[in-house]
Amino acid sequence: MSDETIPDSILGPLTSCPDYLDFPTAWAIQHDHGESLDHDPRCSSVPGHDPLSGPGLLCDCDAVEKEWERLREVLGNE
Repeated sequence: MSDETIPDSILGPLTSCPDYLDFPTAWAIQHDHGESLDHDPRCSSVPGHDPLSGPGLLCDCDAVEKEWERLREVLGNE
């Protein structure tokens, strides 16, 4: 387990559903870590490439999923 502190906004949903990435956990990750994630430039959650794209849409590239996997490793839930 790492010394990293996972925000309660993510930890709650993550521990409630540890076996797969559900919508509450995905939204929590995107809300808390959104801009720091390595999104594909054409991801729906990245503003600019389309008039409708932006943080109001859930990530459709693998950035949130990769962060979820990383956080599970931090918690020891690999």
